[in-house]
Amino acid sequence: MKNITTFILVIIFVFSVHTVESKITTLSPNTSEPTALTKEIDELESENTYLDILNKYASLIGAVGGIFTAITAFIALLFSAKEFWIKPKLKLFYKENKGYPYTHELKFNPYRGVKLYKGKELSLFKPGLSVRLYVYNKGNATAKKAQAMIEKIEFLTEDGSGEVSPTRYYHPSKVKWSGEINNLPDYSPVDIIPKSFYFLDIFFAINETKEAVYNVNKRFYGFLPDDTLMSWIAENQIEDDIFWNVWIMNPEERGVPSKHYEEGMIKIHFIINAENSDPLRFIAHINWSKEKWNKPDIKIKQGKYYIDEDFEVFLMKGGSYGHKV
Repeated sequence: MKNITTFILVIIFVFSVHTVESKITTLSPNTSEPTALTKEIDELESENTYLDILNKYASLIGAVGGIFTAITAFIALLFSAKEFWIKPKLKLFYKENKGYPYTHELKFNPYRGVKLYKGKELSLFKPGLSVRLYVYNKGNATAKKAQAMIEKIEFLTEDGSGEVSPTRYYHPSKVKWSGEINNLPDYSPVDIIPKSFYFLDIFFAINETKEAVYNVNKRFYGFLPDDTLMSWIAENQIEDDIFWNVWIMNPEERGVPSKHYEEGMIKIHFIINAENSDPLRFIAHINWSKEKWNKPDIKIKQGKYYIDEDFEVFLMKGGSYGHKV
């Protein structure tokens, strides 16, 4: 980009110099053929008035210089405007009550040890729920090193009228992009190319009760006899626990809990930033209870408005996804 700008400026400069030289040549005496101008110059030479001629045509030279300066400034302005307008523009998509792909079941961290059954190594999983949203780049430039962070979490009553627990500040802490592998000591940022997206994980809940652990593993290992599965569960120290949390790495080292038990309205404040885009803030409103641990009521608020738009519907209405070949 800089090389192109330099080349254009050089061309303009050469053209301007050539124009000025042409004008000066026009003013110079031509000994091959007398003209009215050369006669005038001859007469003025005798009176030593070359300075008057220069003054007479100085306005022309000044105009050429002014045009050159204006063109240079205009080109610089164009390139500045291009950097301003051709940039990533991030947009959130979340559809309330749709389920997948915004909410989906997960089999979380297996308990220690494996079970050997008919030559197969099996792991005992914990049932869980994960919540995520689309972060779509509708701009014409790649969002470089996009990173999401949590700034704070508010714990309110179900109707949001009172505080269940003091607000917890996360100073802020980086959040995992869905599908990305842990990269100690923090989650890595991502590049979001134009007209494409990343899923951002914003919340999860886990049910470690014996009944829930039995049900999820029974569905996963349908070939296991009930008595084998029950004895396997009995061998593990299952805590009979139900809790939720957010996708940050090593929470204890950051001074925040690894398990949250607060029920009611949870407001999680997020910010997404990239090296070359404006920051995007939003709040996840999650009404959660142990009784409905895998069916929370979730709303995403950006500014004054709640987001309730499905990405797939956006595409069907003519939204862009991917590049033209």
